[in-house]
Amino acid sequence: MAQNGFTLVELLVSLTLGLLLVAGLGWVFLNSSRTNAELGKMNRQMENGRFAIYQLKDDLQHAGFWGELTNLPNPVGLVDPCKNYTVWSNSDKTSVLALPVQGYADGAGLPATCATPLSNRKTGTDVLVVRHVATCMPGTTDCAAAQMALQVSVCGTDPIPWVMDVPGASAFTLRRPDSMGRPCSHPSYVHTPALQRRVIANTYFIRDYAKAVGDGIPTLMVLEPDAAGAASPVPRPLVEGIDMLRVEYGIDNAGNDGVPDGYVTAASVTDWRHVVAVRLYVIARNLETTPGYTDEKTYPLPGGSAGPFNDAFKRHAYLLTVRLNNVAGRRAP
Repeated sequence: MAQNGFTLVELLVSLTLGLLLVAGLGWVFLNSSRTNAELGKMNRQMENGRFAIYQLKDDLQHAGFWGELTNLPNPVGLVDPCKNYTVWSNSDKTSVLALPVQGYADGAGLPATCATPLSNRKTGTDVLVVRHVATCMPGTTDCAAAQMALQVSVCGTDPIPWVMDVPGASAFTLRRPDSMGRPCSHPSYVHTPALQRRVIANTYFIRDYAKAVGDGIPTLMVLEPDAAGAASPVPRPLVEGIDMLRVEYGIDNAGNDGVPDGYVTAASVTDWRHVVAVRLYVIARNLETTPGYTDEKTYPLPGGSAGPFNDAFKRHAYLLTVRLNNVAGRRAP
């Protein structure tokens, strides 16, 4: 029998079916890639948002920890958050101990010294200051040397209750019980210096760029005036894609029981000593746009809503209330 091949029509039909199959596979692959890319963006956004809010939470939970110091002094005015440790006055040091938390609604009231370190702060975002001492000692393996340390007396016979100065200063003469547990008044007491703890004063704010001015990536920053060898405070980036930071402060002004009687913005706080809780509002944003998407949502926030942004970035809002354990605990009955 004669052997016959495909006809031209059969060949064209088979090629068409093959092309349709390839196109279908390509369409499935493209959609799968887009879906994976969007999931990746969402995961990064959620990870950044959670990291940012829990970084703030962790620091706030330590606010007001001053080691063995229990009786805090009265503040002598607010402390300039951008002032270097090395030029703190005695009034500054006293207010640092008295005011573990301080804030500025949309930057209102920031001193002129913050113009450079907090430059490019994103409009509409708050500034939060958190103060405490580290649980480690300056110069030890797990605690880098600092430009300011706190020493608290554990001996009732010492002339002053605390000293705050640069490590190694001659002012650190306060004592604690010796290695045998003998108090300072014991006739066999061996002179034992009280512990020195590193002073931490972190100022958090949102900068409108990440790596280069104009890149448009909002970033959570922290200003750390205790950087060793720094002539002036230098901000350090923490988390990219943090689009908004607003803060409310829980005030205990009735009963002095450590329980907030209400929450207000920084502009309404008349006495920072009574702040016993902090409520954080954080909005995280994708680092890349999503084609075909427009963010038309409005985000209710203290001090005024944010949005709609009408751009192609997806966002997620976070809310967390943090009790200031060291402050509220001193007031609790």
